[in-house]
Amino acid sequence: MRTFDDQILLLPRQDYWAWLQAARPYVLAFGPNVTPDPGVAARYMAPRQVVTFPRLAGAFPEIGDPLAWLRKNAEGVRLDPVDATSPALLAKDLQRRVRQNDRYGARRRSFHLLWPTDYPYVTQPFGVNPQIYRRYGMPGHEGIDIRAPTNSNVYACADGEVYQVYTDAIHHAYGIHVRIQHDDSYKTIYAHLARPLVREGDPVVAGQVIGRADSTGNSSAAHLHLSLKRDGATARGETTYPKDIIDPTPFLVWPSANTAQAAKGLTARARHGVNLARPGGATRADIDLATRLGAAVLLIVSAEPAETIEALRAAGPGARFIARLAEAPGEEAVRPARSVARAVADGGRLFRLSVRAFEVAA
Repeated sequence: MRTFDDQILLLPRQDYWAWLQAARPYVLAFGPNVTPDPGVAARYMAPRQVVTFPRLAGAFPEIGDPLAWLRKNAEGVRLDPVDATSPALLAKDLQRRVRQNDRYGARRRSFHLLWPTDYPYVTQPFGVNPQIYRRYGMPGHEGIDIRAPTNSNVYACADGEVYQVYTDAIHHAYGIHVRIQHDDSYKTIYAHLARPLVREGDPVVAGQVIGRADSTGNSSAAHLHLSLKRDGATARGETTYPKDIIDPTPFLVWPSANTAQAAKGLTARARHGVNLARPGGATRADIDLATRLGAAVLLIVSAEPAETIEALRAAGPGARFIARLAEAPGEEAVRPARSVARAVADGGRLFRLSVRAFEVAA
């Protein structure tokens, strides 16, 4: 699992030590590799890397303009040019990025994307696995997969208006997903959701919760797939992808250190939970207890009403639910077929409430 994706700094050979010192705080903060060799930068983990480099005349005399050279010789590689004509100016720009947790300088763009989950981990970068996505007519992965456990929050990356909400969990590769129109013809797609929390035509603001994460559609585990489009991008040659798909990586603002620490805390307590599987279901006191403990796993009975599940979910976003499928205490023995039918009915109802884990008890 990656904390983001592969990055390499390309620095001028002349006065290399001064350039390296200028980049030192940035390297310590984000961990990219560093090289003075354009060929190494172009080949490093290609094509999934990001190449960050100062753009100034004569910095790389063997290749001329590094932006033009890399576009020609490293097709599909993401480029992050920095307008810096000296080590001092590079240091100023990179230190600002460190202070703002803005790895690729996205905040300086007129359009940028806030991080859409509470988990600062990319599980599949843009452009990778071409052997898988070629069958769908794509050069590689057409978005970014970001960690998002079942029922955790999914946030709008930028202000805009919801133009489509797709609620069929099966008959689309993205499963349940939300599409938002932004300024300057940009569009974002949030895929594999458990359920949307917005409707078509709703205005949204950056950071607003628009859905809960899951693994609907063509997906093997809970996560958020984020795609970015810009109308006309394919026709204008801004992207090698069809359907106006562009790489969201340079637009993403890296989450703050507080967000990263909170995500680590959620992961650390993922083994701790509360057993609410008692006759009559969870009470208000149980909900309050689960909230105070910050429980990440909640065991409930199969007959738990929808309103109680929603209350528990609101009190602890991201908590994992496990439903116990069992006969009611004291009930007379029933035939296996009836028992299975009841379990299927209860399981189906809970599945529609985005409960995905079950315990079968005698």
